Amino acid sequence: MAAPTKHFLSYLETSIKQNANCPALSDYDGNLTYTYAQMAEKIARLHVLFSTSGLRKGDKVAICGRNSAHWAISFLAVTSYEAIAVSILPDFQPESIHALVNHSDAKCLLVGPVVWNAIDMNAMPALGGVISMNQFELLESRTDKLTHAYNNWETAFNEKYPKGFSVMEVSYPQDNLDEPALINYTSGTTSDPKGVVLSYRSISSNVQFGQDRIPNKAGWSMISMLPLAHMFGLTFEFVYQLAGGCHVYFLSKTPSPQVLMKAFTDVHPYMILTVPLVIEKIFKKTIFPVIHKPVMRILWYTPFIKNVIRKKVHEKLMGAFGGELRYLIIGGAALNREVENCLKAIKFPYTVGYGMTECGPILGYEDWDVFEKRSCGKAVHRVEVKIDSEDEQNKGGRNFGTW
Repeated sequence: MAAPTKHFLSYLETSIKQNANCPALSDYDGNLTYTYAQMAEKIARLHVLFSTSGLRKGDKVAICGRNSAHWAISFLAVTSYEAIAVSILPDFQPESIHALVNHSDAKCLLVGPVVWNAIDMNAMPALGGVISMNQFELLESRTDKLTHAYNNWETAFNEKYPKGFSVMEVSYPQDNLDEPALINYTSGTTSDPKGVVLSYRSISSNVQFGQDRIPNKAGWSMISMLPLAHMFGLTFEFVYQLAGGCHVYFLSKTPSPQVLMKAFTDVHPYMILTVPLVIEKIFKKTIFPVIHKPVMRILWYTPFIKNVIRKKVHEKLMGAFGGELRYLIIGGAALNREVENCLKAIKFPYTVGYGMTECGPILGYEDWDVFEKRSCGKAVHRVEVKIDSEDEQNKGGRNFGTW
């Protein structure tokens, strides 16, 4: 029997009401911050625009832009309206963006300014309109209904909320777990990008896993640096954080190591979700120059003294990550062996997980204190993993634990 699943919109609704005046979303490289109440009002305003413009449940809305608070609000507004979000990487070439918008049959495009400056509306003939994620301005309209809805947006919102918007009025649909919520286009590393259809249940199950296994709470902070158009960034750097009342800071573009280290110092994240390359760069900059000194190579293995040395290295690395880190979760590739040996030696709270877009994304995870080196954890309790092979020990399954 499948494990019961709590809807991610149920988590969100509760979090909004319990943390109304707490910060929810910030652009780290900007001056924009929304509280949970302000975020909910923005979502409600977009619902009014969607409704009055004729957007229907099940219509596709493409989202293409760099990580930002407005990207997050766009996704939550689309999915809580029961339209289908279509996430597209902003780094794709314009021709690819055109093709994916057309392939998904998107009726509307929510777009970031960099992408908008590059794309050609004539190459997307089925689009009814384009809305900027910058301030949700209407950039292009091909229907009188959308134009009228935008021009009368404030009036329609006031008519729906004559006494003003209140978080106590927030009520998101939760009876649609097996309906599609998102079409996530992969980066196309092996071929052309594929549109993976994910249900509300898939996203919700991942969020519930996070809340059950790695609980968070209001007052904790997170940096979103993985692309929100990828499932790891979307689910575990954003949606799962809001479910617990956290404050998410968005980095709009891939940062240099210097910018990233400053962000860690400023934000003090409770969790960092990243790829091995980032960790390896940090080690090369802050850790290896210390422990590779000849005398340190000896002291690292000297009884009694080694414990003092390793504790100091642990403190130095923890400080580099902002000082409040509880979980360092790495995925996407195998971790450098020397880096991993060091992390284990200093008892750092790291673990390596495994996932895939089609699972929304988590498949393998283990708590850091029992995690085994060179593995990617164990199959999590909310999924079933099967190796489809006639000889799983020798074909298709031998290296599952080290991917």
